Amino acid sequence: MSVGALCMVGVGWSTSVPVTLALQFVNGLVFPCIHIGINTMILQWTNQSFIGRVNGVLSPMFMGMMVIMMSVSGLLKKVFPLVGIYTAAGLIMLLGTLLLSTTFKHKPEQEQLSA
Repeated sequence: MSVGALCMVGVGWSTSVPVTLALQFVNGLVFPCIHIGINTMILQWTNQSFIGRVNGVLSPMFMGMMVIMMSVSGLLKKVFPLVGIYTAAGLIMLLGTLLLSTTFKHKPEQEQLSA
């Protein structure tokens, strides 16, 4: 997530097309890693009987929020400069990285396998 956040801030501040394209490429490689990480955490931390339900909620939530934020971004662009929007988004994502890093202190409970 921190790589994605840095790429997002870099895209906002970049004035060079090749640098922007390179950052977008790296960012595109990182986002599937974030998705895989979220799914791995779900598999480790969620009871098996709830995994399908949790995934069933997350997918529509991600898609719905994507549509909502694309709609809101047009309104934000009228009020704020594009560099500010990219920087704020990257800083919020970096904050999310810091908040998520606290979960690595805890170990998921291992379920006992019955023989």
